[in-house]
Amino acid sequence: MANTIQHKRGSGSNPDAADLVAGEIAVRTDTGVLFTKKDDDSVVSISGGSTNLGVSTTTTAVTVTSSTGDNITISEASDSAAGVMSVAHHDKLDGIATSATNVTNNNQLTNGAGYITATLTEEQVEDFVGGMVTGNTETGITVTYQDDDGTLDFAVTSQTDNNFTNADHTKLDGIASSANNYSHPSYNGDDFSVDTGALSGATVVSDIDINVTTDGSGHVTDANGSVSTRTLTLADLGYTGATNANNYSHPSYNGDDFSIDTGHLSGATVIDDIDINVTTDGSGHVTDCNGTVATRNLTLANLGYTGATNANNYSHPSYNGDDFSIDTGHLSGATVIDDIDINVTTDSSGHVTDCNGTVATRNLTLSDLGYTGDAAGFDERTGWLFV
Repeated sequence: MANTIQHKRGSGSNPDAADLVAGEIAVRTDTGVLFTKKDDDSVVSISGGSTNLGVSTTTTAVTVTSSTGDNITISEASDSAAGVMSVAHHDKLDGIATSATNVTNNNQLTNGAGYITATLTEEQVEDFVGGMVTGNTETGITVTYQDDDGTLDFAVTSQTDNNFTNADHTKLDGIASSANNYSHPSYNGDDFSVDTGALSGATVVSDIDINVTTDGSGHVTDANGSVSTRTLTLADLGYTGATNANNYSHPSYNGDDFSIDTGHLSGATVIDDIDINVTTDGSGHVTDCNGTVATRNLTLANLGYTGATNANNYSHPSYNGDDFSIDTGHLSGATVIDDIDINVTTDSSGHVTDCNGTVATRNLTLSDLGYTGDAAGFDERTGWLFV
């Protein structure tokens, strides 16, 4: 029995390099084309079967396409190699007349080829041009050829026919008859400057005088200005005192400092006694001051408690109570507190049911401080003594 040899085969697509080894043959069963793999790993068709060819073009080349093999591109012909005709060469050839001669010198031309061998006279040229402007249609202008003297006469019709542009016509209509191209005359005018410079101290502006003169056309013919200053006086400001009154400077005093600090009081420790002493001289200046503070521990008895010290943890009931506030604001100068009135009402359980308070102030006088001299220079509002 004879042996049957079958090559690698497939259908629907061409084999690629991964399907074959170098020199191996494969057949595509749907087209009958044989393929093999070359040493450079490329797969090529051998022959057989049917191939569909096509053509695609550009302006400079033609490509022959194959359904089973590689496409071939034929480039544009050059001076050294044959090829296809480009679009540019085709258009150039279309523009050359049939049987045209490539003329390189006048000897190749004959009168029959259109070469001018005769010269026109002046009259012939004039008649030729005259015929171009005779018998045709002109708009807005008339041209007449004068054969006797060889000239052309041009006559432009009236501009009221609007033979020039609409924009020119509109512009001209907008200009008044006998309108002048006006140029404003030159004028010397007049300049002026007013400057006081920086004004310092009591110097102020006293008077500003500016004058501008114009002619009948409104042009400035003269301009000038001036400014005056003056020095303010105390009388201008309503001051009637002596101009040499002393600029009072309060004298320096050693005074005396003291400090009271209980430190943080915790638990039942409270202030027991505060003792502050301030000594002043006849001018009200502090000459000596000192103070002490003592503390003690509150007891239940101090708070009115008579029960056992180990009584249960009591929870105080809620009460509406009553709030009040006293604020004098910042007291300055000789203003001091005159009276503080605080009233607190409690019920039988010691709860506050009503509280209110007021504060009154007064101004210290020299006599309050033990001063018996002249009080004319004392300002009770500020507490200053002027001598």
